Amino acid sequence: MSGASWLREVLSKRAEELADGDPLLADESSSAKEVAAAMRERGKCAAVDGFRDGSLGIVTERDVPYGLVAEGLDPNSTPVGRLASRPLESVREGTLVEEAVALWPRGASGGSRWWGPTAASGDP
Repeated sequence: MSGASWLREVLSKRAEELADGDPLLADESSSAKEVAAAMRERGKCAAVDGFRDGSLGIVTERDVPYGLVAEGLDPNSTPVGRLASRPLESVREGTLVEEAVALWPRGASGGSRWWGPTAASGDP
C-alpha cells in the first residue's frame, strides 16, 4: 500500500477505530517516574491523567524529555500533573479522523496533538 493510500485509509476511519480501548490512567499526584515506568511496562506512548477538579490531561512519551529532562526536574518528586497537557480534547464517537485532525490547533503555540473519543452522549 502506498503512503498516500494508507493516509487516505487512516483519515477515513472513525476516531474510535484508532483509539486505545485500554488507556493507562494516572492520578495527577503520581510521580513522573512511576507513570513513565507504567507506560514502558504496558507498552503505552501516553497516560491519561485525572485531576482533582474532574478534568483530564495527557502525558506522552515526549513530555519526559521535553518537560522533565530539559527543565532539570526530578522524576521521583515531580508530579505527572505538572507535565500534562490540559485539557484532553475529545471528539464524539463517529467523528472521522480527518475531521478530528482538522480540529488540532495550528501555529507556534502547538496545542494538544491528542484527543480522546467519547460516546455519542458525550461520556468518556
